[in-house]
Amino acid sequence: MAVPAFVAGYLAGLEAAEEAAPGLTQHLLECWDSGLSTGMFTADEFLAAARTLFAENSELTLARMMEWQAEDTRKLQSRLTIHRKVAAKAAVEAALQPDMTAFASYEGGLDPSAGSWLLNMPKTQAQTISPDLFRQMLRTRLTIPHPDINPTRKPCVCGHTDPGVDSRGVHFTKCKTLNCLTISTHDAVKLTLGEFCKSQGMPTRAEVHDVLAATAPENNGVMDLVVDRVGKPNLVVDVTITSNVPIDTERGKRSFPKDRVIELAITRKNTKYRQACLDADLEFLPFVLTTQGNICPNGRKFMRTALAARHPGSVTQQAVLYTYWIRRLVTCMLQGVAKAQIARAVVNNRQNGWEGQAHTTAGPLPGATSDKCYREGTVDDSCYMRTGTFNLSGGGRPGDGIDRGGGAAQAAGSG
Repeated sequence: MAVPAFVAGYLAGLEAAEEAAPGLTQHLLECWDSGLSTGMFTADEFLAAARTLFAENSELTLARMMEWQAEDTRKLQSRLTIHRKVAAKAAVEAALQPDMTAFASYEGGLDPSAGSWLLNMPKTQAQTISPDLFRQMLRTRLTIPHPDINPTRKPCVCGHTDPGVDSRGVHFTKCKTLNCLTISTHDAVKLTLGEFCKSQGMPTRAEVHDVLAATAPENNGVMDLVVDRVGKPNLVVDVTITSNVPIDTERGKRSFPKDRVIELAITRKNTKYRQACLDADLEFLPFVLTTQGNICPNGRKFMRTALAARHPGSVTQQAVLYTYWIRRLVTCMLQGVAKAQIARAVVNNRQNGWEGQAHTTAGPLPGATSDKCYREGTVDDSCYMRTGTFNLSGGGRPGDGIDRGGGAAQAAGSG
């Protein structure tokens, strides 16, 4: 028996039952106190279910449940089940707490945006995930050991030795080996966000080279996105992808809550760019995502505000589009992370003379024009992947779709 649902359903129909059997409510309260039978089968079953909940949570008296029913029927079942959810969460956290890496990944996965890719409908290429990448994304979310990573900790080819490469692939989400894959993931997220801005009627430029040339020449004046706005300063957006598992957590020294990881990334970006943007009469938005799929609160607020301005009065349309674009962003980012983990595992195995199981013969590096960098671990322009659907012209790296010439690149996402 689904006890909370049964109790909530019985209480929801109690008012109608009272009309058919006057005094039923008072009779139930008396039998609750005395422990006697009501003489009615369904009512006795209800009291038994209510006592089960009371045994789990002493606040759930019959009188209290009836008060809640009178206040708001819609919230009654959640009130009857919240203690179970809290207890289950506490049990999981107590079991994971000694493993700081697993706990950091678990906590990051609690965020609704972190699991949004699991609900993706593969209707378009941007929403479709290949089986290899889907399996790796599940491993990352559930901290399952990667079959292509040596279970014995070994130094990484990037020089990382403390604590070495972990079998769950945490280090490979932030490794500097094949750094082109990190750049490519960042570019893919940036261009997807730019496409969102364009779709909401906001003129958006990608990799604008001269926006901060006067106020921050040491940064080469290049920003990820510049959103042109009417009646207010233009918005400069800088995309950052950070790990849910900082190096101190990986070493078992201390654990950072996911919100703190995001806050640290935002602080670093604000320190670097905010004042320069203010001096140039621009607003600055650090758009931070984590490798578990979390999106910073200000980033989500920006997207909701843009949707509300574009579709005023249509809450349903705003909600549908918000869900769609959140899934697009998170799927895009996590696919890039998964590709990097798989490729780096193969390169690291070759260096350490260890053969994995799943991907060592899986073919060329995703997006590469040949298997040279996949097999030999070399980094060249062939490693770059196509990262977006923007019509950007200029002298970019092969297949990356980004203008890295002298002028500003105009994004041409869906309108």
